[in-house]
Amino acid sequence: MDNKIDFQQAAQKLKDKQSKERWSILFKALKDMISLQPWQYMKPTDTLAYIPQNEMRTVFFQCEQQEDEVLLQIYPTEYAFGTEVEVSKGEKEVKRQQIERDCITIVLTEKERLSKEMREKMKKHGVSYPKKMWPVLYRKRYGYPIALLEEDEILFLIHSLGHFMMEIQLIQNKYDTVGFEQGRMMLRFFDAKQDLWVNAAVPCSLPNVEKDVLQIHEDSAIFKRLQSVPTSETIKKVEFDFGWETVATQRNIREVPCFHAVVTLTDRDTEEALYTYACAPDELVDCAISAWCELIQKHGKPEILYISRARSHQIFADFAEKLGIKMKRVKKLPGAERVLKAQETV
Repeated sequence: MDNKIDFQQAAQKLKDKQSKERWSILFKALKDMISLQPWQYMKPTDTLAYIPQNEMRTVFFQCEQQEDEVLLQIYPTEYAFGTEVEVSKGEKEVKRQQIERDCITIVLTEKERLSKEMREKMKKHGVSYPKKMWPVLYRKRYGYPIALLEEDEILFLIHSLGHFMMEIQLIQNKYDTVGFEQGRMMLRFFDAKQDLWVNAAVPCSLPNVEKDVLQIHEDSAIFKRLQSVPTSETIKKVEFDFGWETVATQRNIREVPCFHAVVTLTDRDTEEALYTYACAPDELVDCAISAWCELIQKHGKPEILYISRARSHQIFADFAEKLGIKMKRVKKLPGAERVLKAQETV
């Protein structure tokens, strides 16, 4: 008798079971959230937030009722929320902001708007919702088009909804006056000393999206090599910027369709393109750093690096400082803008 275990089949069964359990919990959480009617207690600009336990980020919530629908937006980081509420001034900036959006959206709407797959999934779990309160779930990742919620995002959404509902219940019961009108928001966080979750009304200031910078390890081999490179004799001022292709594509069958980024380093004096590369959104940081290292190793260290965007600051602030290169934030990058325009990016 063959008693061999098919581990691959067993793993798939376990995965399917976990998926079913997670969707069941999520569907119930959505029903509980709808019963609380959070849109009755929040205007579109009102904000709730919570800090996941043992994580260095803040999750933000905004909820609004439109004519026939309700929208709940969940932003997974300070950067995602901070860039979302920034005012875009031109068509190019609006398109760029749309590509860079990072949030989960729950739309409460007509049942007909549900995908066939989601209707069947809800039917299997035996769930139904009030009229015009059927939840449609979208995920918009940084650099990717809008897509349906993926399996690995379900737990995040379950936890987020749980904390969001706790805050809404506090507002309903008037245990805490938030003071939305006075520019405040409710923040929920875990107090390790008290061993409990705390809710507090705090000033709703725009998150500092530049505070989380990429940290360069000074004992790394690449940093040590770059540190020993002399200052460039020919290229003193360098610009860095990146743009996005406006049509989502996939370069191979294994890649998820995305808006590819184009990074460029240019000579600020001559406006000459030094390095220009295209990459997937998840490769943006590695691509920018690789181009930066290539530039220094070939031409030497520039005296000044010019940038114009918060994301560029996050990538290069620590690296430039540790190499003794001055970094300047400016409004215009003529060379980089010319290169990116030629690449038809935004």
